[in-house]
Amino acid sequence: MRRLLPLLLLIACDDPPPPPSPAPVAAPLPRVALAAPRPIASSAAFDLVMGASGPILLYGPPSSEGGGLRGVRLEGRGGAVGSERVLIPSGSGSALFPEVVELAAATNGGRIRVGYVLRDQLAFTAHTLLADDDAATVGDVSSLGSVARPGSAIDQAGQGVTRRGSIEAAARGEGVELLYRGEDGPCAEGQTTRCARFGFHHLGEDPERRGLGYALPDVCARPVVGFAESDSVRYQALCAIEDGAPRTTVFAIQFEPRYAHAEPILAGCQPRGLSVVPSGVVVRGDCDGISRVVRVAEAGRSVTEGTASVRCVDARPVVDFPGGSAPLDSPRDRIEALLPETVCGANARAVWTGQSVLIAEPIGAEVSLRRFECSGGSFARTDHV
Repeated sequence: MRRLLPLLLLIACDDPPPPPSPAPVAAPLPRVALAAPRPIASSAAFDLVMGASGPILLYGPPSSEGGGLRGVRLEGRGGAVGSERVLIPSGSGSALFPEVVELAAATNGGRIRVGYVLRDQLAFTAHTLLADDDAATVGDVSSLGSVARPGSAIDQAGQGVTRRGSIEAAARGEGVELLYRGEDGPCAEGQTTRCARFGFHHLGEDPERRGLGYALPDVCARPVVGFAESDSVRYQALCAIEDGAPRTTVFAIQFEPRYAHAEPILAGCQPRGLSVVPSGVVVRGDCDGISRVVRVAEAGRSVTEGTASVRCVDARPVVDFPGGSAPLDSPRDRIEALLPETVCGANARAVWTGQSVLIAEPIGAEVSLRRFECSGGSFARTDHV
């Protein structure tokens, strides 16, 4: 028997290993109906931002719906929460009632600060509005004065539609700063040549700051491309026509130590938006149907061009951009420049809620929501399944 023991042990060692346990199957995502489409006065009359309690869709209905400005709170996967909020009262439904044709918002310190362009027949004026974080209580409403007529385009139905490019908002310090196009005026004091003029307006606890910071003689259809602060550096992107073609310039302003840089990018491309990334920003452009992305970082000391894409790692989206990558972890807005053109169009706004990517995009005379998530290991649309 002792001689058989080593043989038995050898036979036992030659047995095949047990089959591996099956990989756990992710539970299917619960069905959540998106908030219904809303009527808008133009293709730029809406914004989608992240508040402390979740995403908020802001939109300006057309005159036929009374105009004004309204807000819809959303849960993390795009369903409506509670009743719709009225931030600016609607009118009687007259076709002559003023309507919001472009708006940009940002949240900071538990409040929403909105800049918007109002069309009253043939006159265009810019205004600001302060509301609490869930758009329930409206505070100060003030005017920034007359502004140039926003850029427009012709849609598939042959109708003129307002496109983005007159105003952008970004959290800065204790409040929010606006970069907007004011009235056209002399390019410099004493000159007769006229330029598009761009100004700043600060909304918050800091002392109010206003001023015309830039003057450009010939601007693109979307002159104000984006505006953000990253690692204490302020980035502003404007588009002008140079040698008959559009060119975006990113102005980087560092305050400690003081440093400023202007970086021309995306020659010949129509700009599509700006998003914050670690140490800088990315700007996306449409170059004859080809999407290009440029990362401007370290106050303009680092410039990299390429493409942007989204992949899934451990069921979480990770964005790849020129010169780096970053997971979408904590909720954030203004991520549209990080998303492929096939996912996010020219006038769209996009946020990461912590659960999903929500995209608000104009379709016809309405703004509609779409949802993308990591499903089955890939970044896919999930609101239509």
